[in-house]
Amino acid sequence: SSGMYLRLAFAVAAHLEPEILIVDEVLAVGDALFQKKCLGKMENVAQEGRTVLFVSHNMGAIDRLCQRCLWLNEGALQLQGSAGEVIDAYLSSASLSASAEWTQPHIPDKALNLRRVTIRVNGEEGIAEIKYDDSFDIVLEYDIHVRAQGMAVVAAILTASGAVLMATGEQDTRPNQLDWREPGRYRAAVTIPAQWLNAGHYCIRASAINSLKRTNFDRVEAIWFTVVATRNTAVGRRRAHLVPLLDWDTRPLD
Repeated sequence: SSGMYLRLAFAVAAHLEPEILIVDEVLAVGDALFQKKCLGKMENVAQEGRTVLFVSHNMGAIDRLCQRCLWLNEGALQLQGSAGEVIDAYLSSASLSASAEWTQPHIPDKALNLRRVTIRVNGEEGIAEIKYDDSFDIVLEYDIHVRAQGMAVVAAILTASGAVLMATGEQDTRPNQLDWREPGRYRAAVTIPAQWLNAGHYCIRASAINSLKRTNFDRVEAIWFTVVATRNTAVGRRRAHLVPLLDWDTRPLD
């Protein structure tokens, strides 16, 4: 298989201790253990002062391995710079345009029908660009068409590369939401704290579920939004998605 060929080729290349290791889409095949070994070996080679030229569409691996990055588009150099800057620019160009609102029509034959997803900042809805210093609300509207138990909505925030950063559901702190509920239109909102998400592009995935029966009625990547930096600090330069401002206690030791 192609995976076995690649395993053999990488094993030979890695143990020859080359001055320059060129790796092209090595993480596209193989199981999780093989990919973990590849990443570990490439990190070791780089830490020894040798050069790794890593070609991949895996943004997470590039962010983990690389300090410098070149973005090639149809054979031409599109951009070069730090890995974080180039990854952000690449993902921004990949049809990730910010969207202020998601809606779908009334579907009466569904027991639970997600109708609208939007972001609210300072009382104003339909916001797609959020400042680092601002908290914001994720607002979901939905219809329940039959009297039932277990009906709930869940929201997840995804990174631009598709990793799930966090997930929250309306039943988390209010389990009585899963009690019998009457048909009607409902609105649920949850607040995401300020000074939490780093500057970058994110997606809100919204789901409408029956938590007791493990039934999923809707699951949509509803909204793309952008967090913009508002502080001239080291926070925005960190290669992390969560950059909360936390209090540290530093004291001299006697």
